[in-house]
Order: sequence, then structure tokens, then C-alpha cells
Amino acid sequence: MNKESYKSHEYWENIKYVVQSENTLGYVLPKQDNMPDMLGVLQGDIRNGGPDRMQGMVLLEPEHLRPATAQDFERFRVQLPSDFKTDVTDQNRK
Repeated sequence: MNKESYKSHEYWENIKYVVQSENTLGYVLPKQDNMPDMLGVLQGDIRNGGPDRMQGMVLLEPEHLRPATAQDFERFRVQLPSDFKTDVTDQNRK
């Protein structure tokens, strides 16, 4: 991925908001060449093993991911982003 790709609107539209290991709310950027998959930490529950958001990005653990819901943003006390898209399956979650 070249430097100009990061500036494109399509690149930023492909951000996915996720919860990892039920203790971290974050986002996943589109795959980048020669880079490991990383999770951008929006908020971590450090009392339950989550990372401190001030430490930056952490390695992605795909087996421990699920899509974030609006309730997750409330639980982690993070403002719902304007680009957050509610998935139909999210409405069926408890």
C-alpha cells in the first residue's frame, strides 16, 4: 500500500470497529503490505486484562474478535463515531 492510499476516502471507509477479548474496544484498519494486523485501541479495560489506550496499537487476535455495537461504545465510555455503521446482526445481540 503506498502513501497516497492512506489519503483516499475509500481507505478510511473500510475501518471496522471491534471488541477484542471482551476487554478492548478498538478499530481495525484495512490490511497493509508487509505489516501485521493491528488493533487500534480506543479504550481498554485494564482491570480485566485489556491494554491501556495510551500504549498505542496492539496485535490483532482474530479468534477473540467480534463486531462492536453501540452498547459497547457506551460500556467503554467512548463516543459513538459518526462513521459507525450498525450491522443488522448487532441488533440481535444482548
